[in-house]
Amino acid sequence: MSPHKLIALLLATIVLAALPVLSQSTSISVVVEVYVDGSAKITYNVTVSQPPIQLTLPLLGQPFYAEAWSDNESIPVEYNDTSITFTATGDNTIIVYYTSNLTSKKGDEWTLKIHSPWRITVILPSEALVYEVNPQEFEPTIINGKVGFTFNPGDIEIKYIIVPTPIKTSTTTPTTIHGNTAQTSGDTWLLIAKTLILAAVVIAIFLLVKRIRGKKTSQLEELDERDKKIIETLIREGELTAQELIEKTRIPKTPLYRRLKKLVSQGYLETVNRGGKTYYRVRKPR
Repeated sequence: MSPHKLIALLLATIVLAALPVLSQSTSISVVVEVYVDGSAKITYNVTVSQPPIQLTLPLLGQPFYAEAWSDNESIPVEYNDTSITFTATGDNTIIVYYTSNLTSKKGDEWTLKIHSPWRITVILPSEALVYEVNPQEFEPTIINGKVGFTFNPGDIEIKYIIVPTPIKTSTTTPTTIHGNTAQTSGDTWLLIAKTLILAAVVIAIFLLVKRIRGKKTSQLEELDERDKKIIETLIREGELTAQELIEKTRIPKTPLYRRLKKLVSQGYLETVNRGGKTYYRVRKPR
């Protein structure tokens, strides 16, 4: 057999072997729910077009437990520190695993770091007070009453502290206790002050998304990426003029004004006049 025919035969063999893989369509979405102690529950929602198929997926953190269901039936999984292998017997497969190495703590400050090859939603504890999110391009959401952040694939870093749930005090006069009283260090107070200042971002996201979820689906579908960028910029910055929004979002003047008018009329934004200028901000709940 000539070298040319041998090469052609090898190429044909490779193509034929790859056909099942090329024809298989797989989509994956990820939700990471972080607990107060820093551990996390990670859920993969895997959709395949031609089951059954065996898949090996990378893990976001080292698991200490994992389980899976395909079309609501439990299926076996094999996993190590970096990957998980399973056979998707149905169109939809749910993978759930738990890990404790996505977060780190220094003093009162928690840091969550994730590298995800897929679109991912991060849900923090309800007691979490967030003061730094990277990247800043994210979509706010609410899942089971908790604020979440949806990111595109890539590196993610979120810094937060856990605010203790207030303890109900007695209505009776407290007894005076003599002795040394606990003193909060200056660094702790500085951290608390910093988080309280930036807590408005998370609160604004929560209120905005709660209000948006109550709107009709048809109205939500009218928001495009530029609309969302305007809203997210105002959540971060507070109040801005149209000119400042042009500089922050890089949206041209004419489409920006058109979108501002629409967002105000739909109740997402409101205006306030100050010093002869018109400022835009996320509408406060009535």
